[in-house]
Amino acid sequence: MEMGSWPWIRSHVFVSYFSWNVGSLGSFAHGMHLHNTNSLSKSCKKVCFPLQISSSSSDGSEPVKLLLITGIMGICRWGFMHSAEAIRKQEVTDNLPQASVRDLGVILMGAGYEVFLKGPTLYAFKGLAGRFAPIGVHIAMLLIMAGGTLSATGSFRGSVTVPQGLNFVMGDVLGPNGFLSKPTPAFNTEVHVNKFIMEYYNSGEISQYRTDLSLFDLDGKEVMRKTISVNDPLRYDGITIYQTDWSISALQVLKNDEGPFNLAVARLKLNGDKKLFGTFLPTGGNADAPDVKGISMLARDLQSIILYDEEGKFVGVRRPNSKLPIDINGTKVEIVDAIGSTGLDLKVSI
Repeated sequence: MEMGSWPWIRSHVFVSYFSWNVGSLGSFAHGMHLHNTNSLSKSCKKVCFPLQISSSSSDGSEPVKLLLITGIMGICRWGFMHSAEAIRKQEVTDNLPQASVRDLGVILMGAGYEVFLKGPTLYAFKGLAGRFAPIGVHIAMLLIMAGGTLSATGSFRGSVTVPQGLNFVMGDVLGPNGFLSKPTPAFNTEVHVNKFIMEYYNSGEISQYRTDLSLFDLDGKEVMRKTISVNDPLRYDGITIYQTDWSISALQVLKNDEGPFNLAVARLKLNGDKKLFGTFLPTGGNADAPDVKGISMLARDLQSIILYDEEGKFVGVRRPNSKLPIDINGTKVEIVDAIGSTGLDLKVSI
């Protein structure tokens, strides 16, 4: 037994005494470490709890003998003990001179215990609901596993990158994940990318990207329209469309006031997760020749385009739709637009 320690109160307390006169006790406080006793099931574990009693009376009385039984794991067997010999046989007992079982009951109730009195005996418990928590946890785990298995065998998934202004059919993108996967009429829905929008911080870094989508049925009627973003998907008839990625599909340029020409853009390989896109504008000779010369253009986003001349020298930066042409060795170039592509993930779960 350790005196003066104050750990948490938890689990069961059983008190039996065999001199139940209301006596006086100026103040009593101690911490008690209890191990498994003969009256407890093997699942009961070691626990500590505090006890503090304060009462007063003018008459004297015999000491009150207490037995305290606790358990954290499992449901312990218990019963009211009426025999002094039975209490003495317990591993841990204590004497509280002139104490009252009713005073002890009030203190335990104040500490959150459920208290039961039967004549000169008292039984108290706390945290009984916590004993059933592991059952709930295991049931939840089984439900999660069952749901995951069902989803894995009966769902559809797919990914697509679509340039602004183009369409795709949901069923062309979605693929089955298991033998329970069955397509629905919603698979015939056509998705049109109205607009792809990128937002930026003041530093120029990308803060968010959004896609304005329209859904059309087989008759060409628009059945839904929504602008989606990261963490704000579109849901329609059991199909969810997530905003997950972005790209640049093309640059529209004017060359010597002719055009605009759509230049396909390719993503360049870089270390890390940074993105860089590039394209090439031939300036003379055969565009299919291996040694053709031209103007190189690089872009990290849709905000600005970096231009290099035929020798690979930097010549300037232009924003799309700025209507500000740049002359590069006699070739006038104007960036009309940068066409973005939206990266979408589609999912159907049963």
